[in-house]
Amino acid sequence: MRCLILHCKSFSYALDHPTPVAEDANPDSPKQFTNCLVVFASSEIQDSNATAESASTEVAKIAKLVKADSVLLNPFAHLSNSLAKPKQAIQVLKAMAIQLTAQGIQTHYSPFGWYEEFVFEV
Repeated sequence: MRCLILHCKSFSYALDHPTPVAEDANPDSPKQFTNCLVVFASSEIQDSNATAESASTEVAKIAKLVKADSVLLNPFAHLSNSLAKPKQAIQVLKAMAIQLTAQGIQTHYSPFGWYEEFVFEV
């Protein structure tokens, strides 16, 4: 798994259009966050639930360190050349979101497989 992590004063995204492997989502509802840790994550071929557990532990440490109010987990294929298949990636990324929530962190998950528009202030 590869992650690009940003501590944002503000972050918003809107779903633009789905890819052929997109999860069902409502593209008419833009999402906005303040003081959030945005985790752009690419799931790779070798990733498993153990990877999700390890990554969620590291993200939780960072979120607590920077005192972020929440974490936004955003699937982002552009970080790797050895991507997991969509079904595997969704499973791993959702496992990560569940584990973050279990650690007491308010966690949001952006739907897999969508092109998005971002606006953020770091």
